[in-house]
Amino acid sequence: MSIMKRRVALLVLTICTFTAFAQETKKNSGYHGIVEFGGATFVAERTPFLGSVNFINGYKFNPSLSLGIGIGMTFDFKHFGEKGSYIIPLYGNFRANLGYDKYQKVVPYIQTGLGVAIASGAQLSFLRQSIGIGFKNSPVSIGFSGEVFRFPTYPIILGLNIGFSF
Repeated sequence: MSIMKRRVALLVLTICTFTAFAQETKKNSGYHGIVEFGGATFVAERTPFLGSVNFINGYKFNPSLSLGIGIGMTFDFKHFGEKGSYIIPLYGNFRANLGYDKYQKVVPYIQTGLGVAIASGAQLSFLRQSIGIGFKNSPVSIGFSGEVFRFPTYPIILGLNIGFSF
């Protein structure tokens, strides 16, 4: 692994650590952050395994609704470091906890992201849709996501995510 890749990985890990422990995990309103890690695959091209990380920062209006801005990176493990092996989306994010009840231990959610993505120097339109569950007394959530890019072939990426709220 090159020195630059190590520095970027260390910077990402440092940011995740500081932000995860800087805020109270369960709040009714105010700043809301999510870090998501996931694995995915291109549906049509059968790319074996893609990794992804997304950082979403926003405002929580109440226990059910939040709005924010997300940035992420999806990368191909097989061709890691090669040109064209990265997709970097920048998007607006909306998240709604469905059927929120203060006595409920498991809360389902739906999340939508819309924006642009950069892949191999080209700008693409980007849509991300996620559904999953969060746990009341834990900052952890688990979800299923689908991403569509406006490209000549409209590639679709499907994946599983584990998220940490702060």
